[in-house]
Amino acid sequence: MAEDTVRTEKGNGDDQNRGTEESKRLLNRRDALKMGAAAAAVGLSSVGTIAGSAAAASERYGISFNRVVNAVDDLGLDPNGNEPIDSAINRAIDRGDTLIEFPPGTYYWKDTIAESGVNNWGIRGLGDHPTDVKFVSDEGASQFLLKVNGGRGILVENFAIDYGFDRQGSLGMLLKANDNMRVQDIHFVGFNPTQGNGAVDNLSPQALDSDGRVVVDGLVRTGPTDITSHGHLDGDANEGCIWLGSKHVGELVIRNSHIENTGTNAIYARAAQGAVKIQDSLFVNNNQTSLRIGGDGCHVKGCRFVVDTDNATDENGGEFINPHAITWETGRRGDKGGYIEDCDFIYKSAPSKTTAAVWVDGSAGEMAIRNSRFQMDVDGIAAVRIDNPRDPRLGTTGERPWGVTLDGVSVTGSSSGSAPAIRIDNRNGSTIRNSCLQLTGNRDGIYLRNSDNSVIENTNINVTGQATIFDGSSVSTSGITHSDSCPVPDDSFTVGDGTTTSPSTDTYGSSSHPNTLTVTGKGTKTNYEFSATGGLEGQSDVESWDSVDSGNVSAWITNDGDTDTYAFSKALGPVNILEGDADISVNGTVVDPATLVADAACDHTLQIVPDGTSTNYHLEVSGGVMDHPGLGTSLTKYDAIDGGVIDGWVTNDIDAVQFSGEVTAFSFTEGGATLYLDGEQVDPATLVSSTSDGSTSDGSTDDTTNDSTTDSAYDYALEIVPDGTSTNYLLEVSGEIADHPDLGTPLTQYDSLNGNVLDGWVTNDSDGVQFSGEVTAFSFVEGGATLYLDGEQVDPSTLVSKTSNDGTSDGSTDDSTSDGSTDTTGLPNVITMDGSETKRVTGYEITVTGELEKDTANSVSASSWDDLTDEVDGSTVVGVVDEGIDRFRFSGDIEMLNVNGKASVSFEDNDG
Repeated sequence: MAEDTVRTEKGNGDDQNRGTEESKRLLNRRDALKMGAAAAAVGLSSVGTIAGSAAAASERYGISFNRVVNAVDDLGLDPNGNEPIDSAINRAIDRGDTLIEFPPGTYYWKDTIAESGVNNWGIRGLGDHPTDVKFVSDEGASQFLLKVNGGRGILVENFAIDYGFDRQGSLGMLLKANDNMRVQDIHFVGFNPTQGNGAVDNLSPQALDSDGRVVVDGLVRTGPTDITSHGHLDGDANEGCIWLGSKHVGELVIRNSHIENTGTNAIYARAAQGAVKIQDSLFVNNNQTSLRIGGDGCHVKGCRFVVDTDNATDENGGEFINPHAITWETGRRGDKGGYIEDCDFIYKSAPSKTTAAVWVDGSAGEMAIRNSRFQMDVDGIAAVRIDNPRDPRLGTTGERPWGVTLDGVSVTGSSSGSAPAIRIDNRNGSTIRNSCLQLTGNRDGIYLRNSDNSVIENTNINVTGQATIFDGSSVSTSGITHSDSCPVPDDSFTVGDGTTTSPSTDTYGSSSHPNTLTVTGKGTKTNYEFSATGGLEGQSDVESWDSVDSGNVSAWITNDGDTDTYAFSKALGPVNILEGDADISVNGTVVDPATLVADAACDHTLQIVPDGTSTNYHLEVSGGVMDHPGLGTSLTKYDAIDGGVIDGWVTNDIDAVQFSGEVTAFSFTEGGATLYLDGEQVDPATLVSSTSDGSTSDGSTDDTTNDSTTDSAYDYALEIVPDGTSTNYLLEVSGEIADHPDLGTPLTQYDSLNGNVLDGWVTNDSDGVQFSGEVTAFSFVEGGATLYLDGEQVDPSTLVSKTSNDGTSDGSTDDSTSDGSTDTTGLPNVITMDGSETKRVTGYEITVTGELEKDTANSVSASSWDDLTDEVDGSTVVGVVDEGIDRFRFSGDIEMLNVNGKASVSFEDNDG
């Protein structure tokens, strides 16, 4: 029988992390127990009953058993935790071909059972949850309950090993099989002390044959830990959860597991000779690193890593030091190969000694990270750091080739720091493709050092620092952008024990609101807002970071197919998509977010919301009108529709219609109600004009806007936005300056306006002016502020050129400029080679898909090397930069970029 077709019938639940007071009491009594002839007699009689009472043969996960015995009914074992069971279990296992099943209870395991070479045996709990069957030992005991060395067809399933919370001792299992071993749904419960207080590794599952296979499925360990540093620092250390040694030469699969709060190495596999594959598992707040793994045949797939040490359990002892997610290394093996795929890495808070989420050591050769997402909100921690194989920290230099591949990697978040988001050192032939960086903090993007023949292609680098730094590396680039948003980790992640990593902080049960609005992600990070009257609740798929407050929603969604669901009453407002793209449906009907229209033939929606009074309304439109299938209740026999006319009634329930054309007439024949046109409340008296040609949706005409329109006598509007610092600015224009009635606060007695000159002050409130002509001078006499020219942010140093009278609207210059620089009209993008911090010469070659010209006005020469002429030929430049700055404007995309030296590279992609 295939292993995955035979599963236990039990459900999932939360791990019970704390032993009951009863179990503690039982453990304390054991010192007083007298284990004599009576106990031995129980064991002897138990063995004698196997033959007479055993059930028929069974098979689980591809392992066959000739006999199935009940630990209590057949073996006479004590389910109350008073009498030891290990001797009887030892004798039963020695018979082979036996599955021992334990009814719910607590079983006292006094000594270690050691088995060698026994085939087809198993221990299985019969409870609905692993913690229904608990194995315990003496208080403070530090031992392996099972030590197995060899054999085929071994099963341990559906029980908990509970070592209590007295901070002394722990329990584990050392399981080495030749082949076909299954560890299924095992929970480790208790406080995890240091080695000095009796800690042992919880599990060591190893395949001794090269073609042998071991599966660990559904393991859980989440109890608190006494965290300490490595033993060489203070004489004590932690033990991890899963440990593998060099005798593992087969295949180990660990999946659907949850490990949290370890003091060191949740899974330690650096010495393993065989393949280690970790799949669909959750790792939270594990000190030092969650995984130490790497090499040929190894992978990490579909896992989530969460580090938020500020919010870890307060039952932990000590302090977190350096919780990395994956340390990819091969120790003394110096191996290559393996990959990380479809994983999420989320860093919310962490100690400063943490280096990176994924840290690839020099002991590992080539490897790959694919289709994985990093959310980095902690300063100073890189997403990916890949070290120099010539200088490994943790073993022997990795086998060549050394190049690494990052394909489909997304890095987002607010983190700042001196280290780049991605660093690759001495890895010739490396490739970064189809990736995306979007970091709002002060951080550089991609750093390659001594990595020749590398490639960056089809990648977005949206960072506030330098996009790329090529230190002694020749790098070919193509399809580079810098303005895109990037995928973020999945909204939630559930493992086999039922744990979800990002539950909502609000508990949403069944709702009394009759309507639902569903937002469905389309694979793009999307920010949306909407409101509803009469009550609004988020449902269970709405995340904790989404804001649902007093009928207003401001939220995010990303992954394709993920949903946010809201229940609401009464009228629904339009859904404003502030960023990205998503599908919106109301009561199962897909609607246009802006108008809520469900039929493409219609232009508008109208919601008629009554107040409990019987109301008759009359609506006429120039096109057609029809019932809306999602908004409101269905029209009834009392509502008459005839072409573009509806005569309807409402009392308690909303009517909603959609229509084409304009409203030509509306009236209440009886009663009254509130109207919502395209989700926005509208006065019934202005409903006709609100949809007439030449009007905006709020009733204002096209001649003016509803906010900061500049008077027709003036050419520009300028807003000066301070940052709380007292700032004095001086503005001169060639025409006239006037206060702007809609921008900022009115000018005061402290602002001196004299025709075409304004000497103004701002501290907390913005100033807004409108002017004619051009800006002839602008400066900050004191302080500084942000400037917005006609609503677009502008650098103060370019304000004069932005309004120059050259016939363009964006401030670009004519063919002949006063400083001899070339015309850059039609060259919206910029690439800069900056050698000002390097103190050495850097050679470079750049090729773009369009045209390229040097921006001499913004280039800087600082040495004789900088004075050398760069060779520009259409779309290619070959040049050198020493301590100066070479700046080029271009159209299209960067097709190739080779850099030999330490100059930093930054670019501005202004045409998307």
